[in-house]
Amino acid sequence: MNSSAGIVLWIDGYNDIFSDFDPRPYAARTVSDDFIAQVKKASHEFPHRPGTFKLLVPEKARSAEDESVIRERLRSFFDQTFSRLSASIAVTRKKGIILASAGFIVLLGASYLKDMQSAKFAITFLVTLFEPAGWFLLWAGFDHFAATSKEKRSELSFYKRMEGVGIEFGSY
Repeated sequence: MNSSAGIVLWIDGYNDIFSDFDPRPYAARTVSDDFIAQVKKASHEFPHRPGTFKLLVPEKARSAEDESVIRERLRSFFDQTFSRLSASIAVTRKKGIILASAGFIVLLGASYLKDMQSAKFAITFLVTLFEPAGWFLLWAGFDHFAATSKEKRSELSFYKRMEGVGIEFGSY
């Protein structure tokens, strides 16, 4: 595959694109995880959006009407998955910020209580309780913000590259 041609995959028929367990028409059918895995593998050669995404189908199995429906279904799938992943990452980052902020506030509270230098058992107990809780929340928030979204970034990158790519069909 060269970068000017884009991604090219051979399939035996249109059903290779979709889940074997979904009997609905092509316009509503679930895209196969195996198919997406192959597209992801082939897309690793393209750091940016590939020029085209071409599916080669046996000449006798081709149907212009089916190809038009499948083209729209794939575009819709890539666009919807990109939007869903973007929203999911935004929610994950927001949760991370909230956790880290809560941890920071709890640590501020513990510091304030510690500064009171009270010999009362209740204050000592609260400081003992707040410090580990604050550190836990702070680091859990950082982890949520950085690590969880990092897991999804490569998947998001793939769908961003595939969003809006030209989908073509050809024969072999």
